[in-house]
Amino acid sequence: MRLLNTKNLIMLFHVVPSKVWFKKTLEVINRFYHFIPIQDIERYYFDNYKLTSCCHICFDDGDTTVYENALPVLRSMNLPATIFVSPKIVKEEVNYWFQEKSFYDDTDIKRIIAESHGVRYLDIARYSVGSIFKTMKLKDIQRIIIEMRPRGVHSFISRKNINLTQLYEMQKSNIISFGAHTMNHPILSNESDEDSRIEIETSINELSELINEEVRYFAYPDGTYNISFNEREVNILRENNIKLAFTTENRFIHPSDDPLLVPRNSLSYGNRPFVAMKVLTGSYWERLRSIILMHNTEREEIIKLKQIFRNSCVKD
Repeated sequence: MRLLNTKNLIMLFHVVPSKVWFKKTLEVINRFYHFIPIQDIERYYFDNYKLTSCCHICFDDGDTTVYENALPVLRSMNLPATIFVSPKIVKEEVNYWFQEKSFYDDTDIKRIIAESHGVRYLDIARYSVGSIFKTMKLKDIQRIIIEMRPRGVHSFISRKNINLTQLYEMQKSNIISFGAHTMNHPILSNESDEDSRIEIETSINELSELINEEVRYFAYPDGTYNISFNEREVNILRENNIKLAFTTENRFIHPSDDPLLVPRNSLSYGNRPFVAMKVLTGSYWERLRSIILMHNTEREEIIKLKQIFRNSCVKD
Protein backbone atom coordinates (compact mmCIF):
# COMPACT_ATOMS: atom_id res chain seq x y z
CA MET A 1 0.00 0.00 0.00
CA ARG A 2 2.82 2.43 0.86
CA LEU A 3 4.27 1.96 -2.62
CA LEU A 4 1.10 3.54 -4.02
CA ASN A 5 1.44 6.60 -1.79
CA THR A 6 4.47 8.91 -1.72
CA LYS A 7 2.87 11.80 0.18
CA ASN A 8 3.63 12.81 3.77
CA LEU A 9 1.16 14.09 6.33
CA ILE A 10 0.68 15.15 9.92
CA MET A 11 -2.37 13.69 11.60
CA LEU A 12 -4.10 15.80 14.24
CA PHE A 13 -6.38 14.49 17.00
CA HIS A 14 -8.18 16.44 19.72
CA VAL A 15 -10.30 13.87 21.60
CA VAL A 16 -9.63 10.12 21.44
CA PRO A 17 -12.94 8.30 22.04
CA SER A 18 -11.49 4.90 22.95
CA LYS A 19 -8.33 2.78 22.93
CA VAL A 20 -9.92 0.35 20.47
CA TRP A 21 -10.85 3.07 17.98
CA PHE A 22 -7.44 4.74 18.23
CA LYS A 23 -5.54 1.47 17.71
CA LYS A 24 -7.66 0.57 14.66
CA THR A 25 -7.18 4.08 13.29
CA LEU A 26 -3.40 3.89 13.63
CA GLU A 27 -3.40 0.46 11.99
CA VAL A 28 -5.23 1.90 8.98
CA ILE A 29 -2.84 4.85 8.74
CA ASN A 30 0.10 2.47 9.04
CA ARG A 31 -1.04 0.66 5.90
CA PHE A 32 -0.14 3.77 3.92
CA TYR A 33 2.44 5.61 6.07
CA HIS A 34 5.46 5.09 8.33
CA PHE A 35 5.21 6.87 11.68
CA ILE A 36 7.96 9.38 12.46
CA PRO A 37 8.86 11.78 15.32
CA ILE A 38 8.45 15.54 15.07
CA GLN A 39 12.22 15.94 14.90
CA ASP A 40 12.11 14.33 11.44
CA ILE A 41 9.57 16.94 10.35
CA GLU A 42 11.98 19.64 11.50
CA ARG A 43 14.81 18.00 9.54
CA TYR A 44 12.51 17.75 6.50
CA TYR A 45 12.07 21.53 6.42
CA PHE A 46 15.53 22.66 7.51
CA ASP A 47 18.00 19.96 6.48
CA ASN A 48 16.54 18.74 3.18
CA TYR A 49 15.77 15.41 4.86
CA LYS A 50 13.84 13.17 2.49
CA LEU A 51 10.53 11.70 3.59
CA THR A 52 8.35 9.27 1.67
CA SER A 53 5.01 7.89 2.89
CA CYS A 54 5.52 9.27 6.40
CA CYS A 55 3.09 10.42 9.08
CA HIS A 56 3.52 12.24 12.38
CA ILE A 57 0.81 11.97 15.05
CA CYS A 58 -0.09 15.00 17.17
CA PHE A 59 -2.76 16.20 19.60
CA ASP A 60 -4.01 19.68 20.37
CA ASP A 61 -5.23 20.90 23.80
CA GLY A 62 -4.20 17.97 26.02
CA ASP A 63 -7.60 16.38 26.55
CA THR A 64 -7.61 13.69 29.25
CA THR A 65 -8.59 11.09 26.64
CA VAL A 66 -5.14 11.53 25.11
CA TYR A 67 -3.64 10.33 28.39
CA GLU A 68 -6.30 7.67 29.03
CA ASN A 69 -6.80 6.25 25.52
CA ALA A 70 -4.01 7.39 23.21
CA LEU A 71 -0.92 7.05 25.44
CA PRO A 72 -1.40 3.32 26.21
CA VAL A 73 -1.76 2.55 22.49
CA LEU A 74 1.23 4.67 21.53
CA ARG A 75 3.28 2.91 24.19
CA SER A 76 2.20 -0.55 23.06
CA MET A 77 3.08 0.29 19.44
CA ASN A 78 6.16 2.34 20.42
CA LEU A 79 5.03 5.29 18.30
CA PRO A 80 6.18 8.91 18.74
CA ALA A 81 3.72 11.79 19.03
CA THR A 82 3.53 15.49 19.93
CA ILE A 83 1.05 17.17 22.28
CA PHE A 84 0.35 20.91 22.12
CA VAL A 85 -0.83 22.21 25.50
CA SER A 86 -1.52 25.33 27.53
CA PRO A 87 0.70 25.42 30.63
CA LYS A 88 -1.99 27.42 32.44
CA ILE A 89 -4.69 24.82 31.77
CA VAL A 90 -2.36 22.02 32.89
CA LYS A 91 -1.16 23.74 36.08
CA GLU A 92 -4.50 25.17 37.21
CA GLU A 93 -6.51 22.06 36.20
CA VAL A 94 -9.23 24.12 34.53
CA ASN A 95 -11.09 23.75 31.25
CA TYR A 96 -10.84 25.76 28.07
CA TRP A 97 -13.74 28.09 27.24
CA PHE A 98 -14.88 25.83 24.38
CA GLN A 99 -15.10 22.90 26.78
CA GLU A 100 -17.06 24.79 29.41
CA LYS A 101 -19.58 26.23 26.95
CA SER A 102 -20.83 22.71 26.21
CA PHE A 103 -22.38 22.57 29.70
CA TYR A 104 -24.73 25.50 29.03
CA ASP A 105 -27.81 25.97 26.90
CA ASP A 106 -26.95 27.22 23.40
CA THR A 107 -30.08 29.35 23.12
CA ASP A 108 -29.30 31.16 26.39
CA ILE A 109 -25.74 31.84 25.25
CA LYS A 110 -26.90 33.22 21.91
CA ARG A 111 -29.44 35.50 23.58
CA ILE A 112 -26.78 36.93 25.87
CA ILE A 113 -24.45 37.46 22.89
CA ALA A 114 -27.20 39.14 20.87
CA GLU A 115 -28.05 41.49 23.72
CA SER A 116 -24.47 42.38 24.60
CA HIS A 117 -23.39 42.90 20.97
CA GLY A 118 -26.47 44.72 19.71
CA VAL A 119 -27.49 42.16 17.10
CA ARG A 120 -30.83 40.46 16.54
CA TYR A 121 -31.07 36.99 18.03
CA LEU A 122 -32.63 35.69 14.79
CA ASP A 123 -29.58 36.87 12.83
CA ILE A 124 -27.27 34.54 14.76
CA ALA A 125 -29.67 31.78 15.84
CA ARG A 126 -28.77 29.35 13.04
CA TYR A 127 -25.04 29.52 13.72
CA SER A 128 -23.24 27.32 16.23
CA VAL A 129 -22.12 28.85 19.52
CA GLY A 130 -18.60 27.70 18.69
CA SER A 131 -18.54 29.67 15.44
CA ILE A 132 -20.02 32.73 17.16
CA PHE A 133 -17.42 32.64 19.94
CA LYS A 134 -14.66 32.42 17.34
CA THR A 135 -15.53 35.94 16.19
CA MET A 136 -15.05 37.36 19.70
CA LYS A 137 -12.24 38.51 21.97
CA LEU A 138 -11.27 36.17 24.79
CA LYS A 139 -12.39 38.63 27.50
CA ASP A 140 -15.90 38.78 25.97
CA ILE A 141 -16.12 34.98 25.80
CA GLN A 142 -15.03 34.69 29.42
CA ARG A 143 -17.54 37.34 30.53
CA ILE A 144 -20.40 35.46 28.85
CA ILE A 145 -19.33 32.15 30.39
CA ILE A 146 -19.19 33.75 33.86
CA GLU A 147 -22.70 35.10 33.28
CA MET A 148 -23.89 31.62 32.27
CA ARG A 149 -22.52 29.79 35.31
CA PRO A 150 -25.48 30.40 37.66
CA ARG A 151 -27.78 29.02 34.94
CA GLY A 152 -25.77 25.91 34.22
CA VAL A 153 -24.06 23.05 36.00
CA HIS A 154 -20.67 24.65 36.53
CA SER A 155 -20.14 23.13 39.98
CA PHE A 156 -20.40 19.67 38.41
CA ILE A 157 -18.06 20.28 35.48
CA SER A 158 -15.22 17.77 35.59
CA ARG A 159 -11.64 18.44 34.58
CA LYS A 160 -11.26 17.66 30.89
CA ASN A 161 -7.51 18.12 30.41
CA ILE A 162 -4.31 16.49 31.60
CA ASN A 163 -2.74 17.70 34.84
CA LEU A 164 0.93 18.11 35.75
CA THR A 165 1.30 14.55 37.03
CA GLN A 166 -0.02 13.15 33.77
CA LEU A 167 2.10 15.54 31.69
CA TYR A 168 5.26 14.40 33.48
CA GLU A 169 4.32 10.75 33.03
CA MET A 170 3.92 11.35 29.31
CA GLN A 171 7.26 13.12 29.19
CA LYS A 172 8.97 10.18 30.93
CA SER A 173 7.57 7.78 28.32
CA ASN A 174 10.23 9.12 25.90
CA ILE A 175 7.79 8.92 23.00
CA ILE A 176 5.98 12.22 23.63
CA SER A 177 7.21 15.68 22.58
CA PHE A 178 5.50 18.89 23.66
CA GLY A 179 4.62 22.16 22.00
CA ALA A 180 2.92 25.36 23.13
CA HIS A 181 -0.71 26.22 22.37
CA THR A 182 -1.18 29.67 24.01
CA MET A 183 -2.41 30.16 27.59
CA ASN A 184 -6.20 30.38 27.09
CA HIS A 185 -6.81 29.24 23.49
CA PRO A 186 -8.03 32.62 22.16
CA ILE A 187 -8.71 33.23 18.51
CA LEU A 188 -5.53 35.23 18.14
CA SER A 189 -6.66 37.35 15.20
CA ASN A 190 -9.41 38.82 17.41
CA GLU A 191 -6.94 39.99 20.04
CA SER A 192 -4.85 43.17 20.32
CA ASP A 193 -1.17 43.14 19.40
CA GLU A 194 -0.23 43.10 23.08
CA ASP A 195 -2.65 40.36 24.11
CA SER A 196 -1.70 38.11 21.20
CA ARG A 197 1.99 38.44 22.06
CA ILE A 198 1.36 37.75 25.76
CA GLU A 199 -0.70 34.63 24.99
CA ILE A 200 2.01 33.22 22.72
CA GLU A 201 5.18 34.19 24.56
CA THR A 202 3.91 33.31 28.03
CA SER A 203 2.82 29.86 26.88
CA ILE A 204 6.22 29.18 25.32
CA ASN A 205 8.15 30.36 28.38
CA GLU A 206 5.96 28.67 30.99
CA LEU A 207 5.85 25.37 29.11
CA SER A 208 9.63 25.46 28.82
CA GLU A 209 9.85 25.88 32.60
CA LEU A 210 7.43 23.00 33.18
CA ILE A 211 9.22 20.46 31.01
CA ASN A 212 12.72 21.88 31.56
CA GLU A 213 13.35 21.90 27.81
CA GLU A 214 13.48 24.43 25.02
CA VAL A 215 10.07 24.73 23.34
CA ARG A 216 10.58 24.56 19.59
CA TYR A 217 7.03 23.85 18.40
CA PHE A 218 3.69 25.65 18.49
CA ALA A 219 0.12 24.99 17.28
CA TYR A 220 -2.19 27.91 16.48
CA PRO A 221 -5.56 27.72 18.29
CA ASP A 222 -8.20 26.89 15.69
CA GLY A 223 -5.40 27.04 13.13
CA THR A 224 -6.93 28.76 10.08
CA TYR A 225 -4.63 31.31 8.47
CA ASN A 226 -6.22 34.76 7.94
CA ILE A 227 -9.24 33.69 10.02
CA SER A 228 -7.95 32.65 13.45
CA PHE A 229 -4.41 34.01 13.11
CA ASN A 230 -2.34 35.93 10.59
CA GLU A 231 1.17 37.13 9.78
CA ARG A 232 1.38 39.02 13.07
CA GLU A 233 1.37 35.72 14.99
CA VAL A 234 3.83 34.13 12.56
CA ASN A 235 6.27 36.97 13.20
CA ILE A 236 5.90 36.67 16.99
CA LEU A 237 6.76 32.97 16.76
CA ARG A 238 9.75 33.72 14.55
CA GLU A 239 11.01 36.24 17.11
CA ASN A 240 10.70 33.57 19.81
CA ASN A 241 12.80 31.01 17.91
CA ILE A 242 9.94 28.60 17.25
CA LYS A 243 11.05 26.18 14.55
CA LEU A 244 7.72 24.63 13.52
CA ALA A 245 4.21 26.03 13.91
CA PHE A 246 1.15 24.05 12.89
CA THR A 247 -2.12 25.09 11.27
CA THR A 248 -5.29 23.11 10.59
CA GLU A 249 -5.02 23.49 6.81
CA ASN A 250 -6.07 20.07 5.57
CA ARG A 251 -3.40 18.94 3.09
CA PHE A 252 -0.17 17.00 2.75
CA ILE A 253 3.10 18.63 3.79
CA HIS A 254 5.56 19.84 1.14
CA PRO A 255 9.20 21.02 1.29
CA SER A 256 8.12 24.45 0.01
CA ASP A 257 5.87 25.06 3.05
CA ASP A 258 6.70 27.87 5.43
CA PRO A 259 7.87 25.94 8.56
CA LEU A 260 5.68 28.29 10.61
CA LEU A 261 2.61 27.33 8.55
CA VAL A 262 2.74 23.54 8.54
CA PRO A 263 -0.56 21.89 7.46
CA ARG A 264 -2.27 19.05 9.32
CA ASN A 265 -5.12 16.64 8.60
CA SER A 266 -7.53 16.31 11.53
CA LEU A 267 -9.42 13.21 12.62
CA SER A 268 -11.75 12.51 15.54
CA TYR A 269 -14.06 9.66 14.46
CA GLY A 270 -14.78 7.20 11.67
CA ASN A 271 -14.58 3.53 10.70
CA ARG A 272 -11.70 2.01 8.75
CA PRO A 273 -12.91 2.97 5.22
CA PHE A 274 -13.59 6.54 6.38
CA VAL A 275 -10.14 6.87 7.95
CA ALA A 276 -8.47 5.44 4.85
CA MET A 277 -10.32 7.88 2.59
CA LYS A 278 -9.43 10.86 4.74
CA VAL A 279 -5.71 10.12 5.09
CA LEU A 280 -5.39 9.59 1.33
CA THR A 281 -7.41 12.54 0.01
CA GLY A 282 -5.55 15.42 1.67
CA SER A 283 -6.82 18.83 0.57
CA TYR A 284 -9.66 17.27 -1.44
CA TRP A 285 -11.37 16.12 1.76
CA GLU A 286 -12.92 19.46 2.77
CA ARG A 287 -14.30 20.05 -0.72
CA LEU A 288 -15.75 16.55 -0.83
CA ARG A 289 -17.24 16.94 2.65
CA SER A 290 -18.97 20.24 1.84
CA ILE A 291 -20.47 18.72 -1.31
CA ILE A 292 -21.76 15.62 0.52
CA LEU A 293 -23.16 17.49 3.52
CA MET A 294 -24.32 20.53 1.52
CA HIS A 295 -23.59 23.07 4.25
CA ASN A 296 -21.16 25.90 4.85
CA THR A 297 -17.75 25.23 6.31
CA GLU A 298 -16.97 26.78 9.69
CA ARG A 299 -14.65 29.22 7.91
CA GLU A 300 -17.59 30.47 5.82
CA GLU A 301 -19.78 30.72 8.92
CA ILE A 302 -17.21 32.82 10.76
CA ILE A 303 -16.84 35.20 7.82
CA LYS A 304 -20.62 35.70 7.70
CA LEU A 305 -20.86 36.18 11.46
CA LYS A 306 -18.11 38.81 11.44
CA GLN A 307 -20.09 40.69 8.82
CA ILE A 308 -23.23 40.53 10.99
CA PHE A 309 -21.36 41.99 13.97
CA ARG A 310 -19.71 44.64 11.78
CA ASN A 311 -23.10 45.68 10.42
CA SER A 312 -24.45 46.04 13.96
CA CYS A 313 -21.57 48.41 14.78
CA VAL A 314 -22.31 50.50 11.68
CA LYS A 315 -26.00 50.80 12.66
CA ASP A 316 -25.01 51.95 16.13
